Amino acid sequence: MKNSLLKRQVSNLITAIDTKIKGITISDKATKDQFSVQLGFVSEYIIHAEHDLYDDGMLQQKIESLTFSEESKGTQTLFILGARILDAINNGSVLIIDEFDTSLHPHVTRFLLTLFLSSYNNKGAQLIFSTHDISLLEKNLLRRDQIWFTEKKDNGASELYCLQDFEGIKEDIPFEKWYMAGKFGALPNLHHIDNVFE
Repeated sequence: MKNSLLKRQVSNLITAIDTKIKGITISDKATKDQFSVQLGFVSEYIIHAEHDLYDDGMLQQKIESLTFSEESKGTQTLFILGARILDAINNGSVLIIDEFDTSLHPHVTRFLLTLFLSSYNNKGAQLIFSTHDISLLEKNLLRRDQIWFTEKKDNGASELYCLQDFEGIKEDIPFEKWYMAGKFGALPNLHHIDNVFE
């Protein structure tokens, strides 16, 4: 509400990711109940998403305004996460995100990651994140020294190690396929399905 640059960037981000949202509006004086239902935390503002209005499949010359509580979980996540990502890039800060891919399509996760890899990140913002989205293991996206794995040991502790630590990995190795084949470890040890129904 108070940062016009960030508000414009978040609105542009949401429209660039095929949410069908045409823009966002933020108004003052939300009650605690209104906003906590929308995005899970208390704020003094009410956020609306603007959509084209259709009648019997025909586009009308009107815009429909919906509160963010009426948007999908993915769109709500995109709004919150997008604002934090853009703020970090604008200020050159470090952003740490657990479960980066939660409620987001893999293409959207990749899009958000590329914001940090783009020339727009000219202040050196950094993103540290955990994810289960193995499509991000693409060698043209992240370097080997940027990819770290966690493997749970028998005692419940997690071991952290870098893809760079593996010797003899050529540039043409498909990281995603090798990971799924277990060559880098860090895969869950799953028992047979029969164990569930014993």
